[in-house]
Amino acid sequence: MLGQAYLARIGKEPFIYKNNDSYHFVLNLLMAHSIGPQRGFSFNGPAWATSVLFVVNVLFLLVALKARHPRAVFVVLMLLSLLSLFLHAEHVIADGRFLGLLDGRLLRASFGFFTGVVLYNKTPKIDPSSRTFRLIVDVIYIISLAVTIWFFCGPVNDTDGLDFLTVSVVFPALIYGAPNGYVVSWVLNRRPLIYLGKISYSVYLVYFPLQLLVHVAHISGWASFEFERPMTLVGFMAVLLLLSILAYHLIELPGKERIQEVIRGQLAKSAE
Repeated sequence: MLGQAYLARIGKEPFIYKNNDSYHFVLNLLMAHSIGPQRGFSFNGPAWATSVLFVVNVLFLLVALKARHPRAVFVVLMLLSLLSLFLHAEHVIADGRFLGLLDGRLLRASFGFFTGVVLYNKTPKIDPSSRTFRLIVDVIYIISLAVTIWFFCGPVNDTDGLDFLTVSVVFPALIYGAPNGYVVSWVLNRRPLIYLGKISYSVYLVYFPLQLLVHVAHISGWASFEFERPMTLVGFMAVLLLLSILAYHLIELPGKERIQEVIRGQLAKSAE
């Protein structure tokens, strides 16, 4: 936010996202900037995920702490999200409102989140010795990954129905295949990839503010960057990785631990 505000102060164009007014500032403070009332991306576009995941996680906590049969409720939430996505199929990926109110990204995040919860709790675990079946799961995973890359990188991401099919079928296949495949599971369980997975959300949240900082520094004359040079990208990625590691260990990890302490305390009280 500060970077975009500085650009406005010196009379420069906003960096990529233009809805940087007081209305969207309040929405960002309330974590409501991507659930429906917004007029588009603002300040930090990739931070839409924090908005929808905040809502989904609050819902998850309420169900986990208060529902008598939370697993059944999670199944219902998954199915409701799937039904909403089906009715909203032409805007699953694109910016659109379901019933004129809820952002499609909120529906997509809800389905992905609760699908993961249900698959973790309800899916029978595969016998590690079942190599043949696990290899079949590997094939399904690789096909699903190829379809995902093709969908997002190819010229087909606005095809009617394909976005719904990708989200409702391909994404769950990836969720299921990652821990249950034979080769895929072995690859993903390598320590560097496990650690990269742990810091991945920090990477996601840090990369745009770092881009904005580089942009502000460049146009303000504080530093000069040759963006066409490959080494500029290498340097950017190195700084991004370092900042993401710091954010993970100094902010994200302590925050998770504190939240878990609060949840454990609530669960202990409810069990009394």
